Amino acid sequence: MKRFFQAGISNLIIILGMIFSFNGLLPHQSLADEILLKNGDRITGRILELDPSALVFSTKYAKEIKIDISEVRNVSTTTPVEIHMKNGWTLKGNILPTKKGLMEVKPKDGEESALIDWKKVESINAPQKKAAAWTGSLTVGASQQSGNVDRATYSIGADGGLHLEKDEFDMRFLTFYAEDTGNVTARNSYGRFSFKHFFKKKWYFNINTEGFKDNFKNLNLRLSIGPGIGHRVWNDSKKKLSFEAGITYFSEDLKQGNDKQFITARFAGDVKYHITQKLVFANNFVVFPSIEETGDYILRNEISISQKLGEAWSLNLTHIFDFNNNPAPGIQEEDHNTVFGLQYDF
Repeated sequence: MKRFFQAGISNLIIILGMIFSFNGLLPHQSLADEILLKNGDRITGRILELDPSALVFSTKYAKEIKIDISEVRNVSTTTPVEIHMKNGWTLKGNILPTKKGLMEVKPKDGEESALIDWKKVESINAPQKKAAAWTGSLTVGASQQSGNVDRATYSIGADGGLHLEKDEFDMRFLTFYAEDTGNVTARNSYGRFSFKHFFKKKWYFNINTEGFKDNFKNLNLRLSIGPGIGHRVWNDSKKKLSFEAGITYFSEDLKQGNDKQFITARFAGDVKYHITQKLVFANNFVVFPSIEETGDYILRNEISISQKLGEAWSLNLTHIFDFNNNPAPGIQEEDHNTVFGLQYDF
């Protein structure tokens, strides 16, 4: 009995050894996704995400690397991915290697494979979009001087925006007040609202309205409103740039003299650039050249620089230049206004 038991154990060991040896001769199936680059290099790991510009990949030696999509020749995956098409469709499955410019998607449930063009892919494993919410900032500035000179200045500014998939709403408000030795030396308010509808990725229709009131420029209210078209050149976390052109209806309610109504063209530009993670430069300009009177125009240029102090707080320095080459009698063509304040972003 004892010999029979020992013989059985020996045979079992031999059989297991043969199984493991035979298994070692078989090719092991890779459990990793693979990227084939145009230069012939292969990278194995896990596809995390793909957007129109880069493929985000993780490997054993790097948690996350970004690869320019123009350098990728082919992709294959061993785990199902979610593919979002530009036409709104969504596919789920493994990506199989195929000829250049195409990808084969094999569904997990055994359905037939789909052969699709890489150019028609919007993203892979795109993160869920957060619910749209208003974002913006509030800036407050003040200065007080007493003694030989009694001088005070106050300013309040606010920005807000709601950006949806194809529509954007933006608004801007700024009011400024100054007095010197009991006499008011500046009092003006400016407001702007714009609506954009993107009919292509970088092109949009827009409607802009602006209001300006200045007691020292003979303006009870200057109101402008009109449609236009815009082009967004850049829009990423580091830089933003856009240009607009359109037609605007102007209405000026003057403190003295005859009120005015007229039509002008409108050209505008908006740029924002992160010099560093905490230092941000921005410039917004708009010019209204007269259609009826060649050479007449109104211009507003607002340039600012912000230095972040923490997660939500910043110091902001803004310079505003207003120009009207055909002002009312007794009013100068140029106005300069510099505002230094504390800004809170939300």
